[in-house]
Amino acid sequence: MEAGEDARAARGEGPRRLGLCVLCGLPAAGKSTLARALSHQLRRERRWAVGVVAYDDVMPDAFPEEAAAGPLEGKQCVRAHRPLPPRWKALRRELLTCLEGFLRALLLRGPLSAPPGGTEALWEAFTACLRAQGLLRPAPAPEGPARHLPTPPAEGPLLLVLDDNFYYRSMRHEVYQLARSPELTGLLLAALENPVTCVEDSAEQKEADRAVCSASTLHRADQALRRIVSQTMKEAKDARLRPPDLKLLAEALNQLRAELLRDLRLGGKAPPCSQALGIPDVVALFHEEKDSLVHKYLSEQH
Repeated sequence: MEAGEDARAARGEGPRRLGLCVLCGLPAAGKSTLARALSHQLRRERRWAVGVVAYDDVMPDAFPEEAAAGPLEGKQCVRAHRPLPPRWKALRRELLTCLEGFLRALLLRGPLSAPPGGTEALWEAFTACLRAQGLLRPAPAPEGPARHLPTPPAEGPLLLVLDDNFYYRSMRHEVYQLARSPELTGLLLAALENPVTCVEDSAEQKEADRAVCSASTLHRADQALRRIVSQTMKEAKDARLRPPDLKLLAEALNQLRAELLRDLRLGGKAPPCSQALGIPDVVALFHEEKDSLVHKYLSEQH
């Protein structure tokens, strides 16, 4: 991810690039060894700044009561193909919050503070991990003892390597969302540093903006309706609706979805981006019609 690269690089401020690297694999597959080798090679040959955040090092040491159940509860669940326990999920998300705070502080060149309501042991383990790799330094006394300052790389990008199994897709998706968040912050910084000059209104530009906005609105509405269809079919299947009726219900729902999207598209003569207000109405109407269809097929079955 890039963040105001040209403007800050010209002033010698901050990293030119930030990156997140996720290592996925079965336990004992050699991920930690690879992470250390990758860090050593990139630092030596490319002069990159590299930080390795090993979940094995941060999480179990911070929570010995959970580690007492075994070497790593999360990995045990992967071996047995069982969902991660709620406590472990919460801790993983909290660690991602700490990472996001570090990236934002680095981009904004501000102090890093512990997230509100966070677990002190996890925060201490996380900051100790980054300090040991030269990515954090103590904040000046006025900033307070609980704050730290990120250390921008002198040259080259900064790569953070997250070392864990990341077995479930949801784990990897959370990191993807984390990567997008500082990217948006960087885009905002770049926009503030390079404001757009005022231009006269253009009928052609307005029409182009309207077309782009309409396509985006339809896409978001279609995604929302598809999620509802998927959830409705799952619920109907759980209710033991007969296969022939399941097929008819799916056809009816998709036909309803197509009709509502068509109505949304044909109503596109409003000012640019005003159609976004119609999405909640479309979703509400779909829910109403969907409930009637489900009730109809369930009633017929019984």
